[in-house]
Amino acid sequence: MRQIVLLVLLFCFAQAYEYNKLLLRTQSSLYPKLIVMDRKLSSHINDRRIDLYILVTSIDWLYGRYIKEQLDKLFPKGVGGYILRTKVVNFSTFLADKEKSADAIYLLKAKEEILEKVAKKIEGKNIYSFTYEKEDLLFGFLFNVSIEKEVVIYINKRVLLRNDFEFMPELYQMARFIEP
Repeated sequence: MRQIVLLVLLFCFAQAYEYNKLLLRTQSSLYPKLIVMDRKLSSHINDRRIDLYILVTSIDWLYGRYIKEQLDKLFPKGVGGYILRTKVVNFSTFLADKEKSADAIYLLKAKEEILEKVAKKIEGKNIYSFTYEKEDLLFGFLFNVSIEKEVVIYINKRVLLRNDFEFMPELYQMARFIEP
């Protein structure tokens, strides 16, 4: 009986951190392209290199590596004339870093208090932020791509206005805005 309970608990725990690989591939293919739609990109990134950090918890490290591999495969020569450098970083390491080392972040699942800390750290610093889950935009992140009946781009209007981003009008026409 104990073994059955243990197996059920392990199965539930494993399922709690499952990701949709189609969604991960879709997000990976679109997020760098959204960055280069910013007309003010050159004022935010001076070295012609976009440092995109994939933020993960320890349990999601393999998913972070999967995303990094997807991005490196999709954008080997960069995007929009910029080199794309990807790095998998643990949330705690990112939060402990005092410098603005990332130009963009892609957040996987994490506890609310961690997401709040990350949002506070990047607030107003012109860091492009992307979430795996649409609901996480409410913590203070900029973009999410979801697959519903079609692929939908969500933009957090409050975050957009608190930063110095100026995206191409076509992006605004395609996207849906959320206002937390």
